[in-house]
Amino acid sequence: MTAEPGAPTESPEPLALIESAILETQRGILPITELLRAFMDTELILPSAAPAESLQTIEPLLWDQDGAKLVGVFTHPDRALPFADMTPHLALMSGRKAVSIISQTAGLLVNPGSQYFSFVIPPVAAASMRKEFGV
Repeated sequence: MTAEPGAPTESPEPLALIESAILETQRGILPITELLRAFMDTELILPSAAPAESLQTIEPLLWDQDGAKLVGVFTHPDRALPFADMTPHLALMSGRKAVSIISQTAGLLVNPGSQYFSFVIPPVAAASMRKEFGV
């Protein structure tokens, strides 16, 4: 299911520990490599249009960015609320699992629509993470 990133009103207050790391990386305090390491062990929300009874039945939110397919994942259930009508089902999984199950040609869009807590893991970076973290 392809979605358009929205611009919901949100508070700049982190709702999850990883969101503090995202802010620290944006401010130049935390290296991106440390953010990605923390991301791999973070529990993520992967919304799905279909019941997420197995990995094969998940129908995630997808974005196209410069020809690259990005799968939308969220760091807190509240961040996924703007997309609940399109994807009412939620799958919970670690960043490690999310990176391992997406297509080899896809990346991740973390917290789509968020003004403060969004970032992109392009397909080439996701492939590198699979290799580096052995997933």
